[in-house]
Amino acid sequence: MPQPLVLPDALVFNAIDKDTISVLLKLSEKAAADGERNFPDTASDTISNAESSIVAKITQVMRPYLQNYDSQQLAYESRLASLDPLGLTSKFRGEASLQVNELRVKIDQETGSFYLLKDSLTAIEADWREFKNAWNITVDPVISDNKNRGWLLLALLVAAEAILNGLLIGPYTELGVLSGVAVAAIFPIITLLCCGLASGNLVRLIVSPVTDRNKTRLAIILVIFLSLIAVLVNLWLAYTREAAATLEEWTQGLTLLSLTLRGDPQPFGAESLLLFIFSTALYAVAVVDVYRMKHPIPGLVEKFRTRQQKHKEFSSRLKKSHQDLITLQSVSTELFRTSFDTLNAWQIEYNQIQDARVKLWQKLQNYLNHVETSTNELLSSYREINESMRKTPSPKYFKRSWTFPEIDYRERVANENPEAYQNKLRQATEELEAIQREVNSVFEKIPEIVRGIDALLTSIQKP
Repeated sequence: MPQPLVLPDALVFNAIDKDTISVLLKLSEKAAADGERNFPDTASDTISNAESSIVAKITQVMRPYLQNYDSQQLAYESRLASLDPLGLTSKFRGEASLQVNELRVKIDQETGSFYLLKDSLTAIEADWREFKNAWNITVDPVISDNKNRGWLLLALLVAAEAILNGLLIGPYTELGVLSGVAVAAIFPIITLLCCGLASGNLVRLIVSPVTDRNKTRLAIILVIFLSLIAVLVNLWLAYTREAAATLEEWTQGLTLLSLTLRGDPQPFGAESLLLFIFSTALYAVAVVDVYRMKHPIPGLVEKFRTRQQKHKEFSSRLKKSHQDLITLQSVSTELFRTSFDTLNAWQIEYNQIQDARVKLWQKLQNYLNHVETSTNELLSSYREINESMRKTPSPKYFKRSWTFPEIDYRERVANENPEAYQNKLRQATEELEAIQREVNSVFEKIPEIVRGIDALLTSIQKP
């Protein structure tokens, strides 16, 4: 909003120092000397040099004040000329027209791009439904966003079993827990990484609808075989812990397992049994984890992720476009508010400047009266001394008073009729309101457009 002109408190007009001027010009001496010479002549109608020097000196003193007065009044006039309500609305109408055109173009562009994106989404949805029907899929898959989560879980399972095995076996080894962890890590590496990883992939192959019967039977046999290996390794682990605890020799675990497999079952304690159950359960978890890393139906995950990404892109674009349009509306509202505030401020400033111009002119009149009075007092002083020293009558013009010659400064400042300016303000306000209604008529369409575009997303997701 334009900043108002700072009105000065007052333009100071200093009083004329008559005594200083009188001494400076040596009026008494000049008046006596001119009088003794009977100068100026009785018939003269032209002031003497001494009188002219008084007027010149007074003019020299007052000239800077007149210049300051002229500058201030010119500043007032310039500022008043800039407070043009109709000029403001004319400029604003041009800007508003551009804004309306740009807004309409943006809405058309955004809606057009959304309909193109809608066509793309419609094609993707049709392909997705066709894919689900082909594979007899009734429920959309739940896919983790973290692709490394399965591998992380598998690594945690290996680490957890190794640490637990180490804590149970380590105390009975010569090198303690660290040695026990190193020894016990062999078991989860075999059961979880080797058997579990292979079994999980084979289970996925078994349930996959693209696997033929021969491969399915082979996969089932391999899963059973790997599971037996995992169970035997876990039995070996349990006997190793039992041998370490009872025989104080953990290497005897394999011997105990051999005796059991040859028909001479070797018992083990509750802790060793729990260790066997726990490690076997971890194997089952590892198989399920590996199976879930990849969907058994080929291409399903890729298609589903592409579909999710497109819907996310649509929603993000819709949100951003809506926000952009709302921002444009907020900017437009702020511009209009600022313009109305400007007109209100101009009304106040206009009245202040009008009053200030008149007050400044009145102050100048008082100063000019003071200048005339001071000048005539100095002239009278000169003439009285001159007359007292003369032998002849004084000139008739001695009885005339000096007046300020520049009559333009005496003419009253002409201000514009306040009612005329108020009419301009009223007209400008009405024009601004009309422009605002025109702009708002475009913005009012935004919610309807957004709702229509948002409905597209719902419609294309229906099965």
